[in-house]
Amino acid sequence: MSKSYQKTMRITAAAVLLLGIGTAAPAWANNLRITNVSLEARDRQTSSGSVVVEFDISWDNTWRNHINHDAVWIFLKVSTDGGTTWVHGNMMDTGNDPTGTSPGSNNDLEIYVPTDKTGAFIRRRSTAQALSEAQTTAQSKDVQLRLNYYTITGNHSAEIKVQVHGIEMVYIPRGAFYAGDTASFNAFSDQPAPTFGWFISSDDTLAVGPGSQLFYNQTSNTPGVNQYADGVTFSIPRVFPLGFNPFYAMKYEITEGQWVAFLNDLPSSAQVNLNPFDGGTGCGSKAGTAVYDRNTISGTSTPISTARPDRAVSCLSFPMLAAYLDWAALRPMTELEFEKMARGPLAPVAGEYAWGTASYAYYNTFSISPENGTETLIDGINISLVDGSGASRRWYHGDTIFSTVNRTQGPARVGLYADQSAPSAGRVPAGAGYYGNMELSGNVWEQALCVGNSIAITTFDGTHGDGAITSTGRANFSVAKWAGTAVVLAGSSFSGRRGGGWNSPTREFRTSQRDAANIQASAQTYNGGRGVRTVDTADETAAGEQPNP
Repeated sequence: MSKSYQKTMRITAAAVLLLGIGTAAPAWANNLRITNVSLEARDRQTSSGSVVVEFDISWDNTWRNHINHDAVWIFLKVSTDGGTTWVHGNMMDTGNDPTGTSPGSNNDLEIYVPTDKTGAFIRRRSTAQALSEAQTTAQSKDVQLRLNYYTITGNHSAEIKVQVHGIEMVYIPRGAFYAGDTASFNAFSDQPAPTFGWFISSDDTLAVGPGSQLFYNQTSNTPGVNQYADGVTFSIPRVFPLGFNPFYAMKYEITEGQWVAFLNDLPSSAQVNLNPFDGGTGCGSKAGTAVYDRNTISGTSTPISTARPDRAVSCLSFPMLAAYLDWAALRPMTELEFEKMARGPLAPVAGEYAWGTASYAYYNTFSISPENGTETLIDGINISLVDGSGASRRWYHGDTIFSTVNRTQGPARVGLYADQSAPSAGRVPAGAGYYGNMELSGNVWEQALCVGNSIAITTFDGTHGDGAITSTGRANFSVAKWAGTAVVLAGSSFSGRRGGGWNSPTREFRTSQRDAANIQASAQTYNGGRGVRTVDTADETAAGEQPNP
């Protein structure tokens, strides 16, 4: 696949201004930049009422080839009280380049607004067989989206503020794939003594258990509440996202910068429930700007801040992750989708990691001190793990110049490994999944919905978040079909973990290694996550990639 695996991520970009023409300070991101936000062309004639949100955008190492493409998911937050309270802003119309929108000065970009109108994808319009480094920066001035503000304000003359948030995504195309291999522990298999993994060849209901070609192993954990045991027979309904149908997945794990932007948009009651260090999430509390296992988020009320916005956020429980995904109008991924984005359509390699081989290299010395978002590793091009494999793992140089307490162990910035390799060098030196998602093996654990959990497979249907979360209660997400707040609070969460965290032994970094019954109802310093979004049926033809002529 022709793409550059260089650093292409940064914090969620945000800009704020009053309704009317105005400017905002740049929001730097690991090369995703959204600047010069203004509000234009208010429409007072319709019962709904709209206003055009205009901004400039650029991001590096973008691609669109015959296999897949990347995109930026843009969503808007609106305030009617001067910035004290923020609510989600929906788009006015749906489809490709809908009325009132514009990709701006770059004619090779297009806009797609999904049917729920909760945001918009900005992506390349044309397909290229190969992209040179010079071609892989997308930039455009005066991009325009059309916000439906009247449904929020009920007033055609209301004064509003708007934030523009952006998250880099990767398109995972429709198609068959394998889940499981013959070496990873608890991997999906074709029989109790596996000779191969599951072959997911359609979006039909999956029959699992003795007598089928899909055998379920869960020997490492005692089956808990609603967790299936080895060899049991059950069915996974087709509404549960199996990975066969197309979806977008975040290119990187959620960062501290994105998490802080999320917290600072919330009322104080919700911040307390979602701040990793409020003393009640499972990671404990900390004073001032102290660092805890390299997590630099500080403050317990607005403005909450971070010293390392590019670093993968840690100390997340599943309810906390779900709240962020609800707010961003994304959804949790399933563990089958995790394997699809890591392995692609290729046959399994026994014990492979997300970059497609069963080997790895361990490098642990940063190039600069302190870390500032441009750090690389000076001891070689790595293909691998954040921290090696044992209690003696340590980072050297970088932020350790401040002290060694809580700075030598923990996650690194997202995209770190991709920066160690030359552009277009391929998956292995970048540590990338088949389609271009980064850090699927290592950094922080990826929390995903477990296919062996009866609540998950009977409740979850791929519903997206709507941008609104509850302001009270520990779970704070409001999507009923994400298994329900009561289930999470009872400690029988339907999520599991994939891909290993910075404290994990190397075997847990494997694509097919399952930690599916390990309930994450409370936060841990090695847990993070990312979100996904199902591709609209109406958009699949436009978004999907066509075979080479």
